[in-house]
Amino acid sequence: MISVIVAVTSLLLCAAFLLVKVSGRIKITRPVLALHYGLSVLAIITFIVMAAKLFRPGWQVAVGVMFIIFGLLVVSAGFHAIKMQAFVPKKKLVVQGIYKRIRNPLYAGLLLACYGTVLLAPSWQILAYAIMLTIVFSAIAKTEEIELRKRFGKQYGEYRKRVGFFLP
Repeated sequence: MISVIVAVTSLLLCAAFLLVKVSGRIKITRPVLALHYGLSVLAIITFIVMAAKLFRPGWQVAVGVMFIIFGLLVVSAGFHAIKMQAFVPKKKLVVQGIYKRIRNPLYAGLLLACYGTVLLAPSWQILAYAIMLTIVFSAIAKTEEIELRKRFGKQYGEYRKRVGFFLP
């Protein structure tokens, strides 16, 4: 029960971050962004804990574990590419590393791990939670793209045409 409460609270805090970001009333600083991404990771971890309780062996285990590992590798590659400089770059558009293939690798990797967990422990509750995370992460990424379009203009528009949102 505690993992459900933590997971839902983390998800709600991620949604609250989106509302704060859209409203523009609070300046989004590095500590605020770090808190947001920390809560996102906490949501995924508690999600995996919830799923572990419902674990059922089968062919899905291998596929689910591969999704989780690959998803975490994508997140790691995303952090490496931006070198934690800022989650929304200020001076230079980040297009190297994993960002050559995916515009939002941090969210994409977390979602891949999330859906891998759905394969490990199939249930409608876990699938519903994964879908909610997908909606929240998509909305946050779209608001970040608005800022990137303002900041980098045509350069970001061209990048957006070449590179996929969550998938290569």
